[in-house]
Amino acid sequence: MAEPEVSALRYRRIRALLEREGWKASRKFVQRIRRLEGLGVKGKGPRRRRQGISTACPIRAGKLNEVWSWDFVHDRTENGAPLKMLTLIDEYSRQCLRIEVDRKLRSGNWSSHPNWPTGNVSLVGF
Repeated sequence: MAEPEVSALRYRRIRALLEREGWKASRKFVQRIRRLEGLGVKGKGPRRRRQGISTACPIRAGKLNEVWSWDFVHDRTENGAPLKMLTLIDEYSRQCLRIEVDRKLRSGNWSSHPNWPTGNVSLVGF
């Protein structure tokens, strides 16, 4: 098996090769020599951008009940118990249509839930 190029070796491998040849070298010594010689491992490259076309186009609300947004909100009670809320908001009026509150909200299909608003509904008053 051919040995890789020295610049590609990490400090543990270099130290093992040195010990195999009879050299006594500490971990910090090998790390310092690698750093002085500029043999450090290169950092991560730039983050990859998401590829492909989005299936949803952002829509600006022009009238009541045209665009809704929903979000999960997590909080804790005074005694530290988890509290989860699923909110449904009308984008045009910025009013809340529905809030589901529970200790354990699962990410199910909320659009088919019997109490979940469908179609053009009037705002629910609180």
